[in-house]
Order: sequence, then C-alpha cells, then structure tokens
Amino acid sequence: MIEDQELRALFKIESEEHLQNLDRGVLQLEKTPDDIALVEEMFREIHSLKGAARMLGLMEIMERAHEIESLMGVAKGGESPLTMKVLEDVYQRLSTVRMLVAAEVDGSAIAHVADTQEGSPLAVATVVNKEGLADEPTQRVSPPPTVAAFDLESSAVRSSNISPDVEIPEAIDPDNIDIEKPFIIDTVRVQTEKLDRLMTQVGELTVTRGSVERRLAELDALLDLSDLLLREAQLGQYSFEKMAEMYDAVAQLRSGAYTDSSRINYITDELVEGVQSVRLLPLSTLFNLFLRPVHDLAQEMGKRIELIIEGGDAFADKQTLEALKDPLMHLLRNAIDHGIEMAEERKTKGKNINATLQLRALRTNRDVVIEVYDDGRGLDLDRIRHCAQNAKLKSKHELALMRDDELRDLIFVSGFSTSHFITDVSGRGVGLDVVSTNVKRLKGTVHVESSPDQGTKFSLRIPVTMSTVRVLIVAVSGYVYAFPVTSVRASHRMHRNEIYTLEGRATILLNDEEISILNLADILEVHAKKVVDQSDMGGEDQDNDHFIVVLLEVDENVFAVVVDQLLDEQQVMIKPFCSLLKRVRNVSGAMILETGEICVLLNPGDLLATLRKTRESQFDQSKKHVSETVKKVILLAEDSLVTRTQERRILEAAGYEVVTAVDGLDARNKLATRHIDAIVSDINMPNMDGFALMKSVRLEKKYANLPIVLVTMLASDADKRRGLEGGANAYITKTSFDQKVLVDALRRLV
Repeated sequence: MIEDQELRALFKIESEEHLQNLDRGVLQLEKTPDDIALVEEMFREIHSLKGAARMLGLMEIMERAHEIESLMGVAKGGESPLTMKVLEDVYQRLSTVRMLVAAEVDGSAIAHVADTQEGSPLAVATVVNKEGLADEPTQRVSPPPTVAAFDLESSAVRSSNISPDVEIPEAIDPDNIDIEKPFIIDTVRVQTEKLDRLMTQVGELTVTRGSVERRLAELDALLDLSDLLLREAQLGQYSFEKMAEMYDAVAQLRSGAYTDSSRINYITDELVEGVQSVRLLPLSTLFNLFLRPVHDLAQEMGKRIELIIEGGDAFADKQTLEALKDPLMHLLRNAIDHGIEMAEERKTKGKNINATLQLRALRTNRDVVIEVYDDGRGLDLDRIRHCAQNAKLKSKHELALMRDDELRDLIFVSGFSTSHFITDVSGRGVGLDVVSTNVKRLKGTVHVESSPDQGTKFSLRIPVTMSTVRVLIVAVSGYVYAFPVTSVRASHRMHRNEIYTLEGRATILLNDEEISILNLADILEVHAKKVVDQSDMGGEDQDNDHFIVVLLEVDENVFAVVVDQLLDEQQVMIKPFCSLLKRVRNVSGAMILETGEICVLLNPGDLLATLRKTRESQFDQSKKHVSETVKKVILLAEDSLVTRTQERRILEAAGYEVVTAVDGLDARNKLATRHIDAIVSDINMPNMDGFALMKSVRLEKKYANLPIVLVTMLASDADKRRGLEGGANAYITKTSFDQKVLVDALRRLV
C-alpha cells in the first residue's frame, strides 16, 4: 500500500479517471476499430497511468500498463488492426490493473500477478495481513471476466469465471461495486474562478464582522450615556442636550445595524450560492460508471445492446449523485434483464437486433430529470394485474378499477415481480422497490411510461440541490407543516357543497378537472389543538362551510389536501433525520423556520400513495389476516442429512410446517398422503432425482400450480434452463446459498 497518504489519495483520483476513460475507449473501439484518434487518446491515457505508477514505485501496475500500451502502440502505428480478440485482451488486462490499483489504494497487497500460457493475466494473490506477514498464496484468481452479473438486490458483482469454492478478498474486487459500500465522491474539481469569488465574499464577511464589532462599541457608549441620564434623572436634573445626543446615537446605531444586516444577507446569499455551485458536479461523473457494467451484463445475457448517454454535462449536487447510483443501476439492470428481448425475438418482431438503452439527463430551473429508456417489449398491464392479484397486493375488484398509470406504479411496490422464475438474483421483486424508496429519500419522484413492444421509459425527477428548498408553510389543527414549492400547483378556497364522491373517493372539480381530495389532519392523525393561538398565524377566518385546499402535483398526478391556513413561503435548509428515523411515512425531513420553530416537511409522493390506499376493502384485509394464521406445509426432499436438517430449521423458523423426504421417490409418496403447499427439492438424489420428481408432479393436473423450488449445487445455465422448462418456480444454487433467498422465494410463491 502507498504509505504517503496524500500521494495515495492523488493516485486514487488520477488512476480512476484514466481507467474510466480507457474502459469507455475500449467500448467505443468495438464499434469503430479504425478510429486512430481514439487509439492515440487511449495510448496517452495508459501511458500517463504507467508514468504515475512508476513514480510511486508500483512496478506491478507499471508492467501491466506497459503491456496494454504495447498492444495499443501496435494499433497506433498501423502495424496491426484492432480485432475483437485484441480488444478483449486489453479489456481483461485493464481489469487486472484496476484490481491492482484497488489493492494499493485500499490497503490489501497483492504480491504477484503472473501471465498464463495464453498471455491473459492470472492473479496469484498473496494477501498481507495486519501484522505485515504474507499469508500462503492458496488462491489463484482468474482474470476478471468480461462478463459480470449484477445482483438485482445488491448490485454486487459476481464473476462467472471464478470457481465457487474460491473466496476473493473484498479488497481486490475488480469492479468494486457493492451496495454495502456506498458510492462516495471523495474529491471534486473546482474552477479557480469559483474559488476566487468565494474568497472575495469571505473578505467582505471579514470587513462586515469588523463593522459589527464597532456597533458593539457604540452600544457600550450608548449604555454609558443612558446610565448618566438615569442618574441625573434620579437627582431631578434633566439635560435636553444629552437626551438629544442619546437620540442621535440610537438613530445612528439603528442605521448602521440596518446596513450591516443588509450586507450580511447579501454576503450569506452569495456564499450559499457559491458553495452550492462548488458541490455541483456533471452527471457524467455518475454516468461513466455504468458503461462497463452494462457492457458486461449484456454479454452475459447474450443480448446486443447499445448504451447511449446524453446530457452528461448537466449538473447536480454531489450528494444527489452519490444517492442516484443504486437506483440507476437497478433500472439499467432491469431493462437489460426483463425489458430488452433476445436478438431472435427482436428479429421476429421486425426490430433492429441491436437494442437501444438510453441514459439521458435534462436540467430544468428547479430539478434535474434523468430518463432511462429501452426499446424493448414494454410493460404488460394484464400480466401486472395478474401478478399483483397472485401476490395479494390488491384484490381483483381493486385492480379492475385501477387506471393504467396506477397499474404501472405497482411495479414499485415491495414484493412485486412479473418474473415467474426465481433465481438467486432475479424475480424476487426487490429492484424497483429500491428505486422508488431511494428516489423518495432524495425528495424526488419516479414516473414510468410504456407502450407494448415499443419500450419503457423511467423518469426520475430530483432536486438539483438537497441542502436548501423553498417551501409553502401551512397550519393543520394548530401544527405547522410545509410542502416543497416544486410540488405545489395552486391553492383554493372551496365550499363544502363542492365536494362529491367519485369511485369511492372525495372529489372536487377545478377548471373542469376532477381532483381527489384528502383531509391532511386525517392523514397525519393530528386533531388536538396545539398550544398555538390560531389568531397569531395570520390565516383567513375559519368557518364551517369553507375550507382551504392545496393542490399538489406528483409527476402528472394532481390531488388536493385540506389545510386550515396558509402561513408563509420560505427558503429553508432541510435537516435529515437520525438513523432511527431514516424512513418516516409521509415525511421527508425537518427544518427550523425563521421564527425558530421546528417544522416538518411533508412528502407529496407518500401522500399520493395514501390517497390511493383509501379504496382498499376492509373485508379483503380481514380475510388475508385469517389466512395468514394457518401454517403452510412444505415438502422438503433432500438426501443429505446435514443439509436436510439445516433447511428444515430454516423453514420452521420462518413459520412453515415441514414434511421431510430422503429422496424424490419418498417425496412423491408423501405428496399423496396430505395437503402440501410447496415442494423444496434437491436435484441429485438416489432413486428419483429432483428433475424426475418435478416431472412426475407436473403430470397430475391438480399439481399444475403447486410451487416447486429447486435448491442444488448445479449452477450452470443449462441446468437452470432445464429447471425452468421442467416446471420449477425457483432455482437456488447452494454455492451462493442465502437462507433469506429461500424464505423470500417461498413467501412470494406460497
């Protein structure tokens, strides 16, 4: 590890920039291998990285960089064309360099990296422990694969070329993408012009501070004069000259205080704007991270996808970029995995076999809008309705009443998935729920549009900066709340006779638009009066026949909430909650108003979700509760006693009744003896294996919909395909076995 902390930080920044540019260059050269200008640019990038490594004595990195430089140099000199095989070699060597750089920067040392006979890098890792002693080089790490699978729930990178029994130390993860290790931008580059402006304002602030100190001296003199006048008054002596002198001093102090206040306000505004501009970073900082994962994932799934990035020069707050990485990775992963068809299917539909995946950013005055678009199969509303009913998210009656946009929004509900086949990384209904949750945490909104066989577009609307926001302050039952102005369309004074019922919801008609309405006091469950005098709030007079509504807009959905009074509009700084209150329903954060009072900022997105739940059937909820009190029965077929015992304990701890079987034949016999809600089976078993058991079960009509989960050591794509085609509902490999995966799968299926 680089011992000098400053040099280590600088090398981390510089090497990451070079590696990102090189990754992007390789992907572009796959499309335009004759682009000599791009080859020369990549040659300069790798040469600079080699030079930096040499200066720090990182000889292993320097040698690997030199190998890449040699490959690029041959193409640069026109001696040999850049074939796909050469680019693949460059790509793998870049992965090795990235691995070595991560080790040097993060603190784990890799002692040696040797070449295989074919010339591809093969790492033999000797990890140095905290005592400085080298552990035995017991693991050989295959070259980081061109194909990497991104887990839907964790965005973790899994190598498909690495043996299951080889454990790779986290410090040398080639792609270093882990949801447990958040994406953090450690440094930002600032234009000297911005720093100069900040320094100018700091200088102005220093001068103003001196002026305020003079006001304090003037106050002291004024107090002395008032003390003298007080003593003279006690003696019955009055001096009009001294009283006039005191009046002039007070007037001068008042004028100076106004001047200082005005200057401080101006300087503060300039400093806030300057600091915010320093924190604004181009979205390309984030977008460039996705080039390689999208390329690798598309290759793994056998799909031909062109990633188009637009609007990378739009700016957003550093904190916003850090929080957007996971939602965008989930959307891209979802588009590749579920949205985009295989080349054969696209050809049958008359589409270009090269699919388009677009990542686009647009900047407005108040927000940044990020769109993820794919020209795939689009959302199937009938299937969404069917899956939502099977998952008991909504009743059949409720689903029949829902509009198309409400149906599309169901894909963001936790536990929802249209995938009928569950594996370790797909079909578990987690990805898009993560997107919705993270975007709401950013005080933003997510909207989806889709057309059958035309594609799907997700639009994320996020505030440019999260530090300050302009809010509308309202009073409800004596409490003070705020809405972000960006979500407020208008406010109106209504009469109670204007309320009518439409589709089971209270509704008002404004400008020929039917708008659902909610009482904010009912949503927030605040009906008792706080010790605050309503007359001091400056609102309109209260009566029983009229009320005030605030029209809120979330994406294209408009609804109204009833409030008692409109109080003020302010620019405030949002204070995040502590970790114990990380996610509070209907609430985005808190703030301190100009009066010093604490005010809660409401989340319009959550309020809209509450509005949509007002139509739920109490009967359906009670029936669901009754059904959940009955234990489901799981038939467990596993020939290994240890594994069978472990899985039985896991299932019983999850609340299931478990019937065990020693092999497939035993399971088939026990299936006929009692009611079974699902089968969990191994594949390799004596007498009757898992495939044969599944085939035998599916031959009987009454078991056509019986959930079957395969838990096995067989992890190849061919085995998974065989399981899917044979009728399995879930396929979980023991090599990456996680009991939560098994329990989640059963809860979704049973």
